[in-house]
Amino acid sequence: HRKKLLVELETRLKEIARLERERNNLLSMLAHDMKNSIVPSIHILGEILSGETQDLQANLQLVQDELKTVNYLATNFMEFARFNLKEYSLVPCRMEMRPLIEKQIQIAKVKSDQNELKIYLEIPRKSLPLITADRNMVKRVITNLIDNAIKYTSPGGVVTVRVLDRKEDLLIQVEDTA
Repeated sequence: HRKKLLVELETRLKEIARLERERNNLLSMLAHDMKNSIVPSIHILGEILSGETQDLQANLQLVQDELKTVNYLATNFMEFARFNLKEYSLVPCRMEMRPLIEKQIQIAKVKSDQNELKIYLEIPRKSLPLITADRNMVKRVITNLIDNAIKYTSPGGVVTVRVLDRKEDLLIQVEDTA
C-alpha cells in the first residue's frame, strides 16, 4: 500500500512540475508579446518628444494601436487567470491580411532602423483574398517571425516579408540575411 502511495505522489509531483512549466511558458509568452508592442511605442514617443517625427498623426495612431494590443493581452490574461481556462479559444473572423502585415512592417521598421537593417515587403499588387482566422493569433505569429528575423540579423542586413497568393491559401515568408 505504501509503494502505491509513493507512486501516486511521484505522479502528482510530476504533474505539478509540468503545470508549473506551462505557467512559466505562458507568462514568458505574455511578457514577450507585450514587449513587442511597448518597445516600439517607447521609441516612437521618444521621436515625437524630440521633434524627429515626420508624420505625427500616423505615429500617434501606431502607439495607440500598440497600447490597445497591450491592453487586449492584459485583459485576456486576467480573464484566463480568473476562469482558469484549460486552453485558448480561437475567435475566427473574416479578415484582410494586407493591412495587418503592412502595419506590422511599419512597427518593425522602428526596430530594424535601430539595428541598422532594411526591411522589405513583397506583396502582390492585386487584392488578396479574405481569410478566416483568429486575428490576434495571426498578428502574434507575424510579429514574432519578424521580430526574430530582426533580432538575429546582423547590422546592415535585410529582412524580407513575402506574401504569396497561392489561390487556395496565402503563404507568408519571413527571410533574413543572418
